[in-house]
Formats: sequence, structure tokens, C-alpha cells
Amino acid sequence: MQNISFKIISIIFISFISHVNHAVSQGYNYDLSVADSLFEKGKYTESFKIYNAILETGEQLSPAMLLKMAYIKEGLGDQSNALYYLNQYYLKTSNKLVLNKMEALADSENLKGYTQKDVNILSHLFYENFNWIIFILSVFSFTFFGVSVYNKIKLKQAPYKSSLTLFVLLCSIFYLVNFSKLGNKGIIIKPGAFIMSGPSSGASLIDSPQKGHKITILGQEDVWLKISWEGKTSYIKSQFVKPLQF
Repeated sequence: MQNISFKIISIIFISFISHVNHAVSQGYNYDLSVADSLFEKGKYTESFKIYNAILETGEQLSPAMLLKMAYIKEGLGDQSNALYYLNQYYLKTSNKLVLNKMEALADSENLKGYTQKDVNILSHLFYENFNWIIFILSVFSFTFFGVSVYNKIKLKQAPYKSSLTLFVLLCSIFYLVNFSKLGNKGIIIKPGAFIMSGPSSGASLIDSPQKGHKITILGQEDVWLKISWEGKTSYIKSQFVKPLQF
């Protein structure tokens, strides 16, 4: 009886979750279609508001949507945000043609960080498949944990090799989750930014760059991002930078 009740509750719960996901998906598709319709009519400001709302919800991103957002921002003369959305489009599609557009747009504004040599393909592939890498390492970890327990309990053997392998796998997961994403890129999207020698307003001023430059983020200390600027470790307030999410 308890098993039957548990099965019924499970079916109801799964059905509820499925309906919720379906409703959310329908809402997302409707909002996207409305925004696309506004874009086709030339109502760019209205369409951008909807696109941006979709982006902020973290829904499945449409590469075409990112291109339209870049087009709108470029038309408004906001090159820094246009480059941001173009870069996000590249990260989603790996379409190298957009790199030429980004480089040309950056050259017209004398912006740094957009040349083809700045693109690390291996790093991009790593971050693009980051979740799968963690998942696979986790599966291996559970497997070797099971092997260790089996050797210890059933075979009465000391599981030296499997335990060592498990330790290495767990250390790898810990490192990847906590440290491997240091070195992400970001774009300065606000004017008035100052690049300092240390994480303090009292540190020496290194530069006062215009918005639009792409920088390498090395870490964060409170409200300060630790970055690489012209080959030197520097700091900039996080409010001026929009990180590029892989």
C-alpha cells in the first residue's frame, strides 16, 4: 500500500514539474516571438527590453536574439554592449565569422582585446563543455568510490589504487569548480573606470580606459576585480565590467 501511494505521489509530482516547465517554455517562446515581431517592425527599443528580460531570466538563449541585441546597440552607438552581445553570440555558436566583425568594430574604436590572437580556442572549448567535464569526473568519482567500498568490504582488500584515484578525481573537481574559471574575460561597459595598482581607491592610478575594452579577469577582492591590463596585474571596480559568461 505504501509503495502504491509513493508511486502515485511521484507521478503527480513529475506531472506537476512537467506542466510548470511546459508553461515556462511557452511563456519564453511567446515573449521571444513578440520581441522578434517588434524588431521586424523597427521598434528596436521595445524589442530590446524584452530580449534583455529574457536574457536576465537565464532562459535558453537564442543566438539570433544575441545578434539582434548587438545590432540594436551598435545602431545606438553603444559599441561596448554591441561587442558584449557579439562575444556572447560567439561563445554560443563558435562562429568564427563574428570574430572578424568584432575585430573591425573594436579597431574603429581603438579598443583592446579583440584580435584573433586574443581568442584561445582550447580555453573556449573547455569552458563550453565545463559542465559535461564536471559531470564525467563526478561519474568516475562515484565509480571508484564504489570500487573502493567493494574491495574493502567484500574482498577484504586495502583499496589503495582505487582510493588514490578517487582522491585525485575529487581534487580535480574541487580545483576546476573553484579555480579554473579564473581568467574569464569581461568588457568595460561604463565610462569613468579607473585601473589601479591595488584594490583600493588610494592605490596608484594606472589608466583611465574608455568603455569597450575587453579584459582578462584573474579574480576578485571585495568590489575590485583583479585583472590583467597591458601585461600587468591591476584592479578595477566590478561595477564597470560585465563578465563574459561561458
